[in-house]
Amino acid sequence: MPNNKKLAYGEIPTLLPLMNGENRTKAGKHGGQHGFLIINHLKNEFPYFKSSNAVVYLDNAATALKPQALIDATSTFYQSAGSVHRSQYEAAQTAQYENARHLVKTLINAEDEKAVIWTLGTTHSINLVANGLLPSLHTDDEIFN
Repeated sequence: MPNNKKLAYGEIPTLLPLMNGENRTKAGKHGGQHGFLIINHLKNEFPYFKSSNAVVYLDNAATALKPQALIDATSTFYQSAGSVHRSQYEAAQTAQYENARHLVKTLINAEDEKAVIWTLGTTHSINLVANGLLPSLHTDDEIFN
């Protein structure tokens, strides 16, 4: 499994290196045992799966499971001033926030970090896209979903 890389404020979560295209390709090429090992490694990142009665839900949009790295980071954030771009007291939190934008830019191969935005969730994201397209739509346009 990939090693975590050190950053100025800590580590890149283990999940990100596993999600890049190179590792997805490797899992697809080798399939079988290698793919099974990656899935087990990912499951180990989620405390929920340590429970003896854990089940897998295929529809988890509203209640997505959280990996331990996210639980720990959220806890750390709320134990501090819990502020991004609002206070000089937590400059490190703003740096982490902006570094996350850089990591996502790299992960999705975006041209610019300004192309990465954070939304409240899927519905908010779809509404932003729909409202952005609204000026270019005409009454006789057909929309398929």
